[in-house]
Amino acid sequence: MNKFIIIVFVIIAAAASPTLAKGTRGKLDATAAEGNLGNIYDFFSFRSAFETISSFVKNLFQVDNDSEQSCCGECWCIPDHGDECPAPTNLFPQVYTAEMVEDFASKVLVHPDTHEVVTSNNLYELDCDPFDGVSEGSSPPWVAYQNTCRLIPEQSFDSTAEAGYSDAVCAFKYPEGDCNTYTYKTYPTRQDAEEDNAFVTHATQCGACSSAQDLSVYLSETDLTAAGTKCAIKGLLGRSVDCYMNLGFTEACAKVWAFNSQHTTENCLGCGLPGTSPGPAPECELNPCVQCDDEKSGPTFNAYAGRTRRNSGIRSELVRSCSSIENIQQYTCSNMTLPDEEETSLCAV
Repeated sequence: MNKFIIIVFVIIAAAASPTLAKGTRGKLDATAAEGNLGNIYDFFSFRSAFETISSFVKNLFQVDNDSEQSCCGECWCIPDHGDECPAPTNLFPQVYTAEMVEDFASKVLVHPDTHEVVTSNNLYELDCDPFDGVSEGSSPPWVAYQNTCRLIPEQSFDSTAEAGYSDAVCAFKYPEGDCNTYTYKTYPTRQDAEEDNAFVTHATQCGACSSAQDLSVYLSETDLTAAGTKCAIKGLLGRSVDCYMNLGFTEACAKVWAFNSQHTTENCLGCGLPGTSPGPAPECELNPCVQCDDEKSGPTFNAYAGRTRRNSGIRSELVRSCSSIENIQQYTCSNMTLPDEEETSLCAV
């Protein structure tokens, strides 16, 4: 099937489907796990629908498919002003084997208080839109927790400006002698976690994506930007949450990603084409679409998801500021002894 036929098909499908033709303004409701975007018929004009379709077609054929992890010149991250590139090692950014990823994916989650098995593999649930009310006009603009939407149960902090938020960590704790079972909780500081024999898995409080199952997806999907673009497109057809769950995310985490995709689609339509390749060194400016997502969706996503790749010490397809990547090593418990630290070569040419 050639491109012209597909384009015509997309336009015809858009005209026939209010869900596709009217964009993604509708809110994911309590049935989001089934991919229901809700009633979105009344929100978009024909012009907006055309822009959405155009963006859809461009993404379909022209999205940057570079799945390699980006570099800033010969550095694996973007050095802060005047700083040298930190030498990469097998521990930072940590090198993960397929066995380690599978180990995280197969762990059994238990509740930290009752020690009962949590069948959803996530301590949190989400049945509302975290991005509702988050806009340029909100006060402050684009900042999380602008509404009454909260995870169930509520997180330790409900404001990113609250005292102690930046010091908190989320840590895994393994019952003595049982590496197949674990739980996780928010600790006030890294020291508090270590004193409780827990292992920090990411900076800031726990959230919808803090589980070991979600961690395994962050480790195995090296290009979540490309995967997110595909799921955003499927969101036009009402299947965004399912798409993210098919990647391996738990339901609550998949919903945060789906809401994030929806919010970015609504607020970053004019950014151009998404991509992972940075601008030239030494500035290595991010793609405008990535910058838009960071500014307008990033604060809320980070707050509700809890885990990001950067605050988990995980290198991604997007080159980032060196100082923004936490020096954190993930422990599977099955092998609690990390290998000796050795320098590696990630970006040398």
